[in-house]
Amino acid sequence: MAQTGHVIFKNVTTNEGSAYSGTTGIFTCKYSGAHAFSWTIATSSQRYTNADIVLNDVAIGSSFTDSRGSSVAADSSTGFVVYNLKVGDKVRVNINGTADALYSTFSGWRLQQNNSSFYAKAMSSLDRPSSASHGFEFQSVVNNGNVYDSTNGVFTCPETGLYALAFAVETSGLDFMVYFYRGGSKLNEIGVWPDSTNGLLQDTSSTLQIFLLTRGDKIYLYPSESDARIKPFHSTFSGWRIENHNASFYAKAMSSLDKPSSSSHGFEFQSVVNNGNVYDSTNGVFTCPETGLYALAFAVETSGLDFMVYFYRGGSKLNEIGVWPDSTNGLLQDTSSTLQIFLLTRGDKIYLYPSESDARIKPFHSTFSGWRIENPTSNTPAFVEYISSSTSTTPIRFNREALDITSSFSISSFQAPKDGVYLFFWNMEVSSRHLRTFLEVNDSIVGRTVSDGHTAGYDSGSNLAILRLRRNDNVRVAQDYTADGDQTMISGYFMFS
Repeated sequence: MAQTGHVIFKNVTTNEGSAYSGTTGIFTCKYSGAHAFSWTIATSSQRYTNADIVLNDVAIGSSFTDSRGSSVAADSSTGFVVYNLKVGDKVRVNINGTADALYSTFSGWRLQQNNSSFYAKAMSSLDRPSSASHGFEFQSVVNNGNVYDSTNGVFTCPETGLYALAFAVETSGLDFMVYFYRGGSKLNEIGVWPDSTNGLLQDTSSTLQIFLLTRGDKIYLYPSESDARIKPFHSTFSGWRIENHNASFYAKAMSSLDKPSSSSHGFEFQSVVNNGNVYDSTNGVFTCPETGLYALAFAVETSGLDFMVYFYRGGSKLNEIGVWPDSTNGLLQDTSSTLQIFLLTRGDKIYLYPSESDARIKPFHSTFSGWRIENPTSNTPAFVEYISSSTSTTPIRFNREALDITSSFSISSFQAPKDGVYLFFWNMEVSSRHLRTFLEVNDSIVGRTVSDGHTAGYDSGSNLAILRLRRNDNVRVAQDYTADGDQTMISGYFMFS
């Protein structure tokens, strides 16, 4: 059990890049950019705990855990923050109260940057390609995002957007045009003409052009003449994405927020971080900037009330997975959290909306955040599973599915389709009893939650884990009593290899 002060999370399960110290409890930023953090604090025995996530001695987020009440034995709360860090910045968790061991955790990860770029050059003389469906086979030197294929000279656009493409071609004793091609045809009529005839020993011509490309476009270089030959070393092909779609945001309630006046907008959290200007504080709406895979998370705290809160789009729920903060029947206040994965379309407007007309959320600990899961492909593992009614089965059998891109979740377990680092979030609801759950990898416990519904009737507990898995590892949630429907869910996605 940790007590008031700086919490040192000594049991380190995952530490990719060694940025976290189990000796000091501090995460030290190694790469500038947007980072996400999650922390869960559990407390028990009529105690209450305020937790702050601290960046260089300044609190940037907080949570409140309250186990006071006529018969409450334990409670937990989970918070989320997205923040822009610089190299050397230090992040830690401070508490005023107690944090129970086993259930209290701290996680952080860098949000991937959309760094689609490449540089390739001719390592030997290259003749005209055998077909107009592919290009000069430059050999890749730099290939961020694996967007260039040296075997056919093709750059494949990873995401719709604005790109700069450039090439230089050198020849000796020849003259011919070279153009950007797509699908067997010129992208435009702007080519280059290296001309080393009429006594000129060699000649180089270059161009840099800007294109609005669509995901999946295949771009390459193709010449006009059948005898075209380019010389090595000085002939190159390169490209990069101009827009940096680092779409992420973090917003929190700065005062108590009542139910929005219309179901067309949400609780008006005030933005703290707004990369890409994707969140609007005036109506509580996140607008999807580009079609793709997104993680959205929120935590809501209430006092003396109980109500459901859901993700909404266009006046309707995105799904049936909500959270239910329940602070009635003597419980002073309660927080509930969720993290879910969505395939969104550009222009989708997402916000939080409650079930009850008297809904009111408390400030500071109530937050809304989200980030793009960069460069997703058709085989990016991501899933969201939930239950529609109470179950005492262990491991828990999730009988409803909101998302499973690679069909890797089967009723009660997720089987990793490939090696890599994965994020998992699970939220467990209980009715009128005490519930413990256990996240297991191949039957070994790697994470826990605790919930106690004795006083309010209902309570939920959540946690987050980042794990390095091997292909075919099995992840599941076991329990010691009966999980209730509505909130009980698990989500996860592949982060990186």
